[in-house]
Amino acid sequence: IISALVIFAQYLGLKESTELGMAMAFSTLIIARIMQTLPSRSNENSIVSLGLFTNKFVLLAMIICFGLYSITLTPFFRQIFYIPLAFDFKQLCVCLCLGFFGMILMEIIKIFRVNTTKQF
Repeated sequence: IISALVIFAQYLGLKESTELGMAMAFSTLIIARIMQTLPSRSNENSIVSLGLFTNKFVLLAMIICFGLYSITLTPFFRQIFYIPLAFDFKQLCVCLCLGFFGMILMEIIKIFRVNTTKQF
C-alpha cells in the first residue's frame, strides 16, 4: 500500500519537476510510515476499538517523528534533502492525505481479513 502511494505521489510531483517528484515521494514515504504505526498496533482490533490514546508512548513517538520530519522542511535542511521551494503547503497536504489514506486502507483490509477468518 505504502509503495503504491509513494509511486503515486512521485507521479504527481513529476508533472512539475523531477525534484518535486522526489520530494513528494520522500514526504509520502515518511508520513505513511509514521501513520502506519496506528493500524500496526493490532492485527485484529481497529484503531477505534483499541482507543487512540491507550498507548501514549506510540503517540509520543509519532509526534517526535513528525517533528523530525518537519525539520527537513526548514531552509537549511531543504538543501541537504533536495526539497525544492516548489514543495509548499499544497504538496504537503497531498502527502498527508496520501499517508492518511494508506492508514485507512490498512484498517479496511484488517476488517475484511478478520471477518473472513471468523467465518471459517
